[in-house]
Amino acid sequence: MAGEKKDDLADRAADYYDYAKDATADWRESAGEFVADLKERAHATPATDLADYDDATAALKDELTAAPEVATDDDFDDIVVDGKSAFAQAKDDFDAATAPADDADAPEAPEAPEAPAAAEPTTPEDPEA
Repeated sequence: MAGEKKDDLADRAADYYDYAKDATADWRESAGEFVADLKERAHATPATDLADYDDATAALKDELTAAPEVATDDDFDDIVVDGKSAFAQAKDDFDAATAPADDADAPEAPEAPEAPAAAEPTTPEDPEA
């Protein structure tokens, strides 16, 4: 009985060894195909010269430094960094635009809409009348 278990365990271990050997061979083949594909892609893309990169970077830097720091267009909205003061300024502008100059110039309160006239009750006509 102990000898049979020993043989079963040895057979099982051999089976697992074969399974692991096959799996690693598949992984190795798959990894080799992946690396070959990467190499092919790397050679297919045009090589960029470091000098070209430096030239493009310098051109972009020149373009950005040549741009004015303040927009010349009046419609341009600046980026607000201090939201609290921007809100206060906007509120002041709104209050100034909506506040009456004095009481004489104050707009009149809107009148309430007129109620519809009451309809007179109607009675069915008497055919004998």
